[in-house]
Amino acid sequence: AITGGKLACLPSPCHGMPLDCPRIREFDDPIEIQQRLEVPLGPDEIALRDGGSAGKVPYIEGWRAIDKAQRIFGFDGWSSKIVGLTKEYEERHQSTHRWSTAYSAIVRVELKDGTYHEDVGFGSCMNEK
Repeated sequence: AITGGKLACLPSPCHGMPLDCPRIREFDDPIEIQQRLEVPLGPDEIALRDGGSAGKVPYIEGWRAIDKAQRIFGFDGWSSKIVGLTKEYEERHQSTHRWSTAYSAIVRVELKDGTYHEDVGFGSCMNEK
């Protein structure tokens, strides 16, 4: 679809992710890019997952984060990579033959001009087959 001379992406039936949408940068002005980055996520952009004893915890789905980056920086204006991946622990329970394991990852998001941000993520599973 075209709106106001720019391409607009139509949501797909699968997770609201756009289908066959060219990933063009919507903004070129650094001030406008900064303003877009500062816009808080709306409630419809935040998903919830089971956090065990913490109840439901909010998070942003990966496809949504990628879509926002594509729209703000353009398909060729940014990249991401795993800088480090560490197995924190791994244990097989002899009596139940189930596993408990945890990993941490350092991920870098880098812009075309070389600026970047790194952060740590952590994931675990307990008592799984």
